[in-house]
Amino acid sequence: MSKQTTTKKEEIIPMNIEKIQPQVSTLDYNSLQSQVDLSTTLVQETPKLTQTNVPQTQEQVKNMTFQGYFKVLIKLPFSNESQKKKKNQKQKKKQKNAKPDTCLLEIHPYERVVDIVNKLANHPKAWYITNFNFVDTKNKIVPLEKEMHEIAADRTKPQRTTTLFVKEKDYTPQQGLSHFLRIKTFLELLSSPLRNKDWGPSLSRYYRLAEENVSVQEKMIELPEIYKIQQELLKKNEKENEKEIEKEKETEEKEKLQGSRKKKTYTLGDFIFSQPKFSNLIPNEYMQNITLKEPLKKIGYSGWNKPPSFRKIQGDFFYIEVTTQEDDTVFITSCPKGFFINSSTEKNFNFTMKPKTRLSTNLVDLLKSISNTFKESVAAIEKKLGELKEIEISTSDSPRFSWFVPEDHHFYDYSGNYGDELLILYRDWNKEINDVKGMEASSGEKIILREALETKIMNDFVSETINGSIAIVEKRIRPIEQEEQSSKIFIHRGIFYSYPLEILQQNFKDGGEKATRKVIDNDIQSASHFNRQGISELNPPFMVSVDYQGHRICGQWIPPGLDSPGSNKVIHGSFDSGKTLVENQNILNILKAKQNSLALKLHKVKDKDGKVFEKVLSVESKCIRGHDGRLYIIDFGKTTPRDLNYPDKTKDAQCVLRHELINIFDIYKKTQFLDAKMKKWNDEHTKETDKHNKKIKALVDKINDKKKELYEEISKSAKLFEQNEKTKELKNSKEIETAKLKIQGIEKQLNEFTKELKEVENEIIQEQLQVRGKFVKEYEPVKFNVDYSTIANLDVKGEEKNQKDNVELIEKITEFLDKTVKEFAEHLVNQTLSPPDGEVLCRYMHERGINFRYLGKLATLTTKLTYLNHMIIREMVVRASKLILNRELRECALNKKTTLVATFFNYLFGNQSKRRPKKSNIPGVTFTHQSIWDEIKKDVLTKFNFQLDLEDKSFLVGNELNMLKSLCKKVGIQVALFDYDFKKIKPFKKSQILNLFPVFKSPPISSRIILGYMEKIKMDLSLGDHMSALKTFETALSIVQAINGMFHVDVATCYSFIAMLISMINLKAAIKFEKKALMLYERILGVDHPDVASHYITLASFYQRIGKTKAALNLYGRALLLHKLFLGENNPNTLMVMATIANLYIAEGNIEEADKIAEYLIKMNKEIFGEDTIQFANAMRLKSSIFGARGEYKQAVEAENIVFAITKEKTGEESKSTLNSKQLIEHYMQKLLVKNKVDSKQLEEEQSKKPKKN
Repeated sequence: MSKQTTTKKEEIIPMNIEKIQPQVSTLDYNSLQSQVDLSTTLVQETPKLTQTNVPQTQEQVKNMTFQGYFKVLIKLPFSNESQKKKKNQKQKKKQKNAKPDTCLLEIHPYERVVDIVNKLANHPKAWYITNFNFVDTKNKIVPLEKEMHEIAADRTKPQRTTTLFVKEKDYTPQQGLSHFLRIKTFLELLSSPLRNKDWGPSLSRYYRLAEENVSVQEKMIELPEIYKIQQELLKKNEKENEKEIEKEKETEEKEKLQGSRKKKTYTLGDFIFSQPKFSNLIPNEYMQNITLKEPLKKIGYSGWNKPPSFRKIQGDFFYIEVTTQEDDTVFITSCPKGFFINSSTEKNFNFTMKPKTRLSTNLVDLLKSISNTFKESVAAIEKKLGELKEIEISTSDSPRFSWFVPEDHHFYDYSGNYGDELLILYRDWNKEINDVKGMEASSGEKIILREALETKIMNDFVSETINGSIAIVEKRIRPIEQEEQSSKIFIHRGIFYSYPLEILQQNFKDGGEKATRKVIDNDIQSASHFNRQGISELNPPFMVSVDYQGHRICGQWIPPGLDSPGSNKVIHGSFDSGKTLVENQNILNILKAKQNSLALKLHKVKDKDGKVFEKVLSVESKCIRGHDGRLYIIDFGKTTPRDLNYPDKTKDAQCVLRHELINIFDIYKKTQFLDAKMKKWNDEHTKETDKHNKKIKALVDKINDKKKELYEEISKSAKLFEQNEKTKELKNSKEIETAKLKIQGIEKQLNEFTKELKEVENEIIQEQLQVRGKFVKEYEPVKFNVDYSTIANLDVKGEEKNQKDNVELIEKITEFLDKTVKEFAEHLVNQTLSPPDGEVLCRYMHERGINFRYLGKLATLTTKLTYLNHMIIREMVVRASKLILNRELRECALNKKTTLVATFFNYLFGNQSKRRPKKSNIPGVTFTHQSIWDEIKKDVLTKFNFQLDLEDKSFLVGNELNMLKSLCKKVGIQVALFDYDFKKIKPFKKSQILNLFPVFKSPPISSRIILGYMEKIKMDLSLGDHMSALKTFETALSIVQAINGMFHVDVATCYSFIAMLISMINLKAAIKFEKKALMLYERILGVDHPDVASHYITLASFYQRIGKTKAALNLYGRALLLHKLFLGENNPNTLMVMATIANLYIAEGNIEEADKIAEYLIKMNKEIFGEDTIQFANAMRLKSSIFGARGEYKQAVEAENIVFAITKEKTGEESKSTLNSKQLIEHYMQKLLVKNKVDSKQLEEEQSKKPKKN
């Protein structure tokens, strides 16, 4: 749970990069400290993690040992070129002794052979080898499902290399097609990266290219200790002693003689103060750097496809047509043994092999033999692949869509959609997932394999649902029936689809489209909550909602038997919204056993006939028994109570509380219960407590007396030693020996008393823990009757007290929610929490159990901070605009959609001050500028209870790009990367609206084994055992990657925190991990995400600490560009980056540039926060550091006095910040006194040199 119930005093912090930490989006690592102290060295091996030291959540994980990474040497087959027969005898001998190409890979022991295949596919030497088996040294085929530790040469010694040989095998038609498509796609991607926006070198690579050629002195910068840096910087200015002056002169003379250059200072120039353009997001130099020369003019399917029947039965799969850069056109046959050039031309079909050519096992070797240009291009490709990381050249299985693209490119493709029919297969999703869940899980490795397969099926289902939803909206799939109601229901490839917005149109009168969307969102959240409880006897649906072109499609897999006619399949719950109820005792017993974890209370309801039923879920829920005998929940209804702040049972029926709030409230109630019980127990056992306290006090007094006696004896011994040293005689040797023995005796007694004290304290702690554990068992978790806010009939005799208690509990949690919202608003205003944009703000809200509907209340509570208030208002406007735009898109004709979107954007983001037409004269557009803003105002009032002032749109000015980004991502609109001029009435043209893409929601796929490791890490960090946490992180990284694949935010998070923990031991190793984290975050979240900017800052800080100034500045500059583009100039996160850059300038001696930034920060912080705030004090601290670096100590003292006064008032006189400020003032005062003495002495010397007047 995030700490929110206590408000800490805000302390001033030095302007340094260590305070800017990466933000986490999935895993909760809040207990990780920003500064870690690791004194031990890193080791490869990780200790055995079993039940005793890994806390598990729901399943037992056994034998999870990490033995280190295994080395695997892959020996590739000889290429066809090397197998040519040579006439020359020497060449024959050379060929005989030739060695095959090899690839050395590092493989985790849990990874399977199929994972090695995937890694080999991205290796520069093996990217075109796709159809093979691995064989071991005994020439036996290695099964793909085997894990690395099972095939290792020596399991106990990971450093020993395991050798595997690649043995190419015959192709099947599907494998031949896959090989051709991979080669074709790879060649196209490398020559034209814009074909796939989710592939290619990381942008972070472009921004740190400077690191390779920069020549900067290797030095470590201790940023928090500002005055230490100043001492180093001021050595030249102060000239405190003549020796230093002479040394400097000698160095300067040597440099002149040797012709050496002075150290170059790097700056970002005027970029810091200028507003970047949207087109700067993807630099032109980056696009030029990743492009290679096209290896072929043309490659595609031949017009001679499909093979005639007489050739098909002889093994011809399909034909390829290739035109080389030398303008030679050849036709290639794909067959079981590989590929060969046939004798066909464009006019004549001739299936025979062309003379003087040969059969090749892969397409690349064949093309090398006919084109020297292709051969050179492949060499360039392999060089390029060698430069790139695996992250950059791998493609993600999960669908990702960007809201902008650099250019709109469409490429001529000879292949068309040929071969798609091979991919159209029916899948029984339900059977697949249940088969995987039923797999054996007797060991950790088998659990990992099971969860990896389960995750793969879930990801495949999401991808297939998205594709099916697009096809349904585009009317490429027919409904199951043509009747009005059934025409909104589809079944395709084993997935059940529906149009919920159209089916539930009757809800529009009561709650509108918003209410219907809430129903779907609540169902997804309920399914996710139910999955986390691990109730294996009941199978909840896996549902995906897809928004596309204004429509919402819901897809879920079909429980066996649901699609057959008849309504009597519901064996528990209701099929008519609570009028008729059915009860199944087995299902009821399962739910009763889990009601504590589900936070649902057993209650009684009546059906329409007055019959009483026991319920745990709401009356709207439905459970069925499938044809396979398994039990399925197909509808949850409500799983949390309704928010009492929204009392209308009709309009606000879907305004329910979040599960996160219920978890936090339960912890709050549990803490209150245990504290009250422990207080009562302590009061009842005062005699025992007093006895313990007296015993502890007696021991403490004894320890203090012995310490005093020990210090006295040590002082006596020291004096005796001193006397002997002075006289150089051993007169006191007996007394010294006696004193030594006495000291040893006292130390022994002291150790005994200390040991006894620890035993007494441990005894008390154990007693307290036992008592507390007893009370924990007595605690009754919070549970709710969710039918309180439904149409259920609760008029059951004898249930009055339970219903009254339930109402009181709901009232209490509503009060708790109100308090949580107020405290959250205080954290925002006090800047203890500083979300960079609306997306992160909403993430913070959800973590605390606060719904989006409270944005209006937050806006009312944050009026003191203008930038924050405007951020919240923008988020409300975007969410209101999303509903309007979705409705308009849904009702708009396909050929008018780009016009509609461009017009909507112009009305929303265009110049607001100029007059607009009252009526729309644009074909296909019914709304006007005024009608859009009036509807936004109405929706904001209805949904968020906030009155939007349309006369003041200052929240919009300067933040149009941020709102555009948010709206595009929420609706699914792709625009061109173009410098839009928002001062114009019409900044958008319809040609700049490039695509409408699907936006999907699905329950998060959580792994119980990963959650167990995260708990272990949290425990290690809370105990300060950072080395153990680091080792667990390394193991968790491998498991997360094995289960979720490389492209998952949890993998990036593991890399990031490993980098943080390791940075105090080995910065170079930390940089490697942080680079991987940054690359993954860019690929997963997008290059414009605020979390990506945070990781640019982290990586820059590492480079700064090893003295790579230019690389650090480039990375800081990238972070600043992202912040200025999407957060605005007045956002504290933007100002923080600027302050970090200023500190780097100070450390490098570039005081003038740092001073410009400091002046700007003082001005901005004064405008945003005021002169009596910590933020203003931070800016003044930076200014005092600059004065100190210049040697202007009087001005430094004056500036630091302002800092001291603010910190003393805000954080207290004894706070760390106040004491630090006081120390700096004393430091500057000493320097000022020294400088004044030197100046007065120099003045006297100058006066003495002047000739005296007669």
